[in-house]
Amino acid sequence: MPVRIQSQQAAIYQHVKVSGKELRVQGEHVMRDASNLRLEKNFFGADETITNLEPGVDGTNRVATLIVTSPDLASASKKMRGVVGRIMKEYRLDGYVDPSPRRGYDY
Repeated sequence: MPVRIQSQQAAIYQHVKVSGKELRVQGEHVMRDASNLRLEKNFFGADETITNLEPGVDGTNRVATLIVTSPDLASASKKMRGVVGRIMKEYRLDGYVDPSPRRGYDY
């Protein structure tokens, strides 16, 4: 008998770095060399974040792993867009760069 798998929730995570006036999606390597990382809940709307970014402090060369969850991929994508927008506003960033966007995700 075939097994039917039905998802209960969608999750999106991405590693980002503030570089100049941009928020850049990076690989997990940016977390390896970061110091003073901490776990935050509800960080700019993300469910959980591992970061060394601090609101009100210059974000240059700071990093974060942003994690959002939602009932489906479309609402998780919308939630991630909101998180990215809030971070960009807080740090007065001009651009969001994802050099290898995943097909099907709408950030």
